[in-house]
Amino acid sequence: MKVLYDAQIFLAQKHGGISRYYYELASFSGSDIETEIAVLYHRNEYLGKISKSLPLPQGIGSFLGGKSFPGRGILFNFKEKICPSIAPKKENEKILLKKIDLEKPDIFHPTYYNNYFLDKIKSTPFVLTIYDMIHEIYPEYFVGDKTSFLKRKLFDKALGVIAISETTKNDILEIYNCPEKKIDVVHLASSLCPQQNISNGTKYPEKFILFVGDRWIYKNFLFFVTAISPLLKDDEDLYLVCTGRPFNEIETDFFVQNEISRKILQVSASDAELATLYSNARVFVFPSLYEGFGLPVLEAFACSCPAVLSNKGSLLEIAGDAALYFEPKSASDIRNAVDKVLSSPSLRADLIHKGAQRLKKYSWAKTVEKTHEIYRKIIQ
Repeated sequence: MKVLYDAQIFLAQKHGGISRYYYELASFSGSDIETEIAVLYHRNEYLGKISKSLPLPQGIGSFLGGKSFPGRGILFNFKEKICPSIAPKKENEKILLKKIDLEKPDIFHPTYYNNYFLDKIKSTPFVLTIYDMIHEIYPEYFVGDKTSFLKRKLFDKALGVIAISETTKNDILEIYNCPEKKIDVVHLASSLCPQQNISNGTKYPEKFILFVGDRWIYKNFLFFVTAISPLLKDDEDLYLVCTGRPFNEIETDFFVQNEISRKILQVSASDAELATLYSNARVFVFPSLYEGFGLPVLEAFACSCPAVLSNKGSLLEIAGDAALYFEPKSASDIRNAVDKVLSSPSLRADLIHKGAQRLKKYSWAKTVEKTHEIYRKIIQ
C-alpha cells in the first residue's frame, strides 16, 4: 500500500505538534505500507532530518540586501512582474497532484485543511485528521478565518477521519451531528528525551516556571501571567521561561505595566533545548482554555517535569491523575496550584512518578499502528 502526504504543515510550521505528528507517521513504514511526503519546499526542522528542501524564495524583506530606501517597494513589484518569485505553496501543490496522477497512491492523507486537491484527486481515497474544534468552539477568536469552512468540507468528503483524542471526537460528533462510525481516535506521543544540561550558551535561571508553545488568545497566556505575577514578585529567585515566538509589543507592555519584565524570558527552543528546559523547570504550566490533545503534557512527562494544567479540553483525558489541575479563568486557582507544586518537593516527586507511568500509555509506534489499521480498513 502506498500512502502519500502533502507538504501543507511542513511549509507552515518550523516546529510544532502537527508537523511532528506527520514526521513520525512518514518515518514509519510497515511491511505492507510505503509512505512518502510530496514536498519541494519546506521550513520544518523535523522534516529536515529526512528530506532536503529547495531554498525558499526571498521576499521583499531581503530584496536588494534588505536595505530600505524610497521606491524599494515599487522596484520589488516591478521585478515580480518581470520575473515572479517562486510560490512554494503552489509548487508543493503541483508536485502532490502530479504524484497522485502518475503514481496513483492507495491513500492520500493531507496534513492540514487546505482543499486545493479536492476536485483533482479523482478516485484516490483520502483520510483527514482533525486536531481540535477550537475554531468552532471559540469562533470569536477567529473572525475572518476560513479554517472551519475548509475543515467541514474535507470532513464530508473524507472516507476516514482521525481524531487525536476522545475529547476531539466528542466535539466533532456534537458540532457536526455526524455518524460516530466515521471517526477513529488515535492518540499522539512524545519524541523528547530528558536532558539535564542547557548548553546553548544562554544562561537560564536556576528556578523557573515553564510555558511552552503558542500564545494565541485561547492559550490564556496573559491571564496566566497575571495570576502568577505575585509569585514572581515575592520570590526573587523565581522566573517564567516561555518558548515560542518572540514577545510582541502588547505582551512586553503588559510585563512592564505589571513590573515583571525582568522575571520573564523567551526562547525559540530546538528539540534538545526544549528537553533541557522541561528537565530543569520546577513546574510546567498549561493554562489553555481548550486543547485537542496537548502534546506538551507528554513532553513534560517524558522529561520528568511536574505538570500543572487547565481542567478544560482534552488535558484531563491525556494526563489523568498525573497532573494537578486548575480552573483556567480563576487567577487564584491558577496561582494556588502553581504555588502548591513549587513549595512541595514531595508533591513534585509524586507528579513526576505518575507522569512517567502515564507516559507508558502513549508511543509513536502505537500511533502508527492504529493509523495503518485505518488505512487498511478504508481500501478493503
